[in-house]
Amino acid sequence: MIGFTGRLFNPKVEDTKMKKWMAILTVLVFASISQGQGIIDKWDFNVANGGLSTCDSTSELGSGGLAWPDRPLILTIDSNTMYFNKTASDGWFKGITPRAGSGWANASGAGSIQMEVDFSDADWSGTATTDYDAYAGVGFRGPGDVDMYARLIYQGQLDQTNTTATGENVYADADHIALMFLQADGPNIEIATFPGATYTSNLHVRLVCNLAAGTTDFYYTEEGGSEILAFSGTIPAGWALSEYRFSAQLKDGKEPTHWTLGDTLRLDNLTYTEISPPTPPPPFTMIDLWEFEGLTNGTAFSEAASTGYIGGVTFGDSALASITNLVDNGALRITADPLDVEENMFKTATPSLYTGSSTGVYEVVMDVLSVDFTKTSLVANDGNFAFEVRNASGDAMGMQIEYDGSKEQIEIGFEDATGEFVSKIIPGHVAENIQLRMLIDLNQAGTVGSAQFFYTIGGVEVGNYDGTLYSGFDFAQYRLRAAAKVKGWQIGDASVIDNLSIEKVASLEDEPTYSDIVIYEMNDTAGTLLKELDQTGPDSGQFQGSDTFIVTDGSGDLVFNPVTANATRKHTMGTTFTEGLNRLEFAIPDWNLDATTDDSGIKFGLVDDTGTNQVGFGIDVNTNNATVRFRAAADGGDAGQDTTYGGYVATTGVIMRLDVNLDANTFSASWKYDNGGDFISVGGGSLGRVSNISELRLAVSDTGWDAADFVNVDYVKFSSTSSEIPWGPTARWNQWLDTYPELGASTNETDDVDLDGYDNVYEY
Repeated sequence: MIGFTGRLFNPKVEDTKMKKWMAILTVLVFASISQGQGIIDKWDFNVANGGLSTCDSTSELGSGGLAWPDRPLILTIDSNTMYFNKTASDGWFKGITPRAGSGWANASGAGSIQMEVDFSDADWSGTATTDYDAYAGVGFRGPGDVDMYARLIYQGQLDQTNTTATGENVYADADHIALMFLQADGPNIEIATFPGATYTSNLHVRLVCNLAAGTTDFYYTEEGGSEILAFSGTIPAGWALSEYRFSAQLKDGKEPTHWTLGDTLRLDNLTYTEISPPTPPPPFTMIDLWEFEGLTNGTAFSEAASTGYIGGVTFGDSALASITNLVDNGALRITADPLDVEENMFKTATPSLYTGSSTGVYEVVMDVLSVDFTKTSLVANDGNFAFEVRNASGDAMGMQIEYDGSKEQIEIGFEDATGEFVSKIIPGHVAENIQLRMLIDLNQAGTVGSAQFFYTIGGVEVGNYDGTLYSGFDFAQYRLRAAAKVKGWQIGDASVIDNLSIEKVASLEDEPTYSDIVIYEMNDTAGTLLKELDQTGPDSGQFQGSDTFIVTDGSGDLVFNPVTANATRKHTMGTTFTEGLNRLEFAIPDWNLDATTDDSGIKFGLVDDTGTNQVGFGIDVNTNNATVRFRAAADGGDAGQDTTYGGYVATTGVIMRLDVNLDANTFSASWKYDNGGDFISVGGGSLGRVSNISELRLAVSDTGWDAADFVNVDYVKFSSTSSEIPWGPTARWNQWLDTYPELGASTNETDDVDLDGYDNVYEY
């Protein structure tokens, strides 16, 4: 990596690492003590005909209750068996994570588990007439999509090479069904063959996977016979159990393997049993890391395998991606050169650990060594690339860099469940040494802050967005993508990426430390005007205005009732903020706007030193839907996504929050009910023309208020992480001198300007 080499030694970080390893040792110790043996999950399919989801697993070690998802037309429950039926032109590949609490999801290094299944009968008569192959398998899936299966295969193809436990041979038109074992680190092994295209006797299979010994044993029993140990082998070092898995290639056109319409297969009594308890993977660990080192220049993408606790994960090849060892001893180069900009890249991979997990906190990092869109800029085209994590439904969370040819700028962006956001703009078409980092908290999926995004430029990291994970997000897949054809990359342009990593970490980053600058609590006596409100923050400013329809009620609220004119009221700050994270928060505990027309409402905003550019957030009326809506927007920038409350009258109050990142020129808006719950995103994006924060503003619209309408505001607070905060002793002292000239006009601490017997220090 050019320009920076990752995290330096930090005592706090090293202490955290030590705590992590102590936690890991604790887990291992308890795992070694734990004993247990019995059925983890079993399906006997003794339910009414229909979808697989109607049959939950049973268990001797817990509650069971795990069901396979439905696959209509191909896989159903029929006559108390799992029934493969070729009624559609498709393939079927499905895995499910072992039952929660069993300890077997992503287990590695210790423990022994076995799978048993009955192949009740098979009929591949139709496939026999085509001289093709057909198969179905069931077993385990490990990291990096490394499967261990028992397979039943009809082999009808001429002159096919056949690998057996004792060697290889070539046979003519086999016309038989073979029982096969797919090794986790090798080819299919033929266990036994049965003549013809049908098999009607029950065939029992038992597959034992011993993670502690690193071995696997394959047994089978023909109906009425004795069990036979047919094969013993080894498991790849570090292999872990990620999923239970089925596979069946039924799709026409996938020669030489596809089923023919009418072919069927039945499975029964699928059972996964714990022989000895597993050891789960460490609670915190590097899962996968691609460093791209030690490879020949120009090597295909698929030659780069991840490292990590297990590692070994690779992406598929793409004409747009290749290894370059011309920088940083190895990196990934993405370029449109090979295909004359006629291709896009969408490459996915399965994590080596925690596949399917819906709990835990994960860190995703991508180092971007260089971005060069020089040729693309000449024709004002666009180009982008991204690194994402996806759930089983294909929903993506990710980080991307895009070149916008129309604006001649590079945009660092982030995508979450609420949309895409530009986090940083770099003018021009060339950039170097950028790190993108994302944290996702699956435990909090669906809530604001369950994802966080950071970028580093010039060695300085900026944490600039609290995002939202898709509700119920599960950790299923990585995806690296680059839009070359659609976006219009030009030949000669390239981006170089290094150190893609996924790590399971202890927790999300701590919330930044905000300091309160402006505080209005509205605890003034009844009838207090804006210009007389008590402002208890260190800022020297004050709302101005003597409107009699905006006064306190004496019980802790500022009341707008009824609004008789448009009002724009200012609080000019004593300090202009040009950096950092800045937050405007206000509470609206009650309102009634059922007699008003569109756009009636109130809004609070932050204004720059031009006095015209602002970013604001508030409530107004939407008569089309008979609701109050929450709206946020920036002048010359982006608008948030309207959230509707559900009616003109408040049933529960809300707290509204506007976050402005002056380092990244972005904002986001969110709200929550004031009686609890999580903040709900209203989106955000670019600040547009807003370049700093110099003023707090209140805007009221009078388009249709009547005597029954009102809005109450409980508090307004502005806070910031900026280094420009007026909170130091010198700043506080100078602010006091300016604010109370009748008391402290002199800078001498012992002066008594008002001659009341108390000097400046006492007065201060």
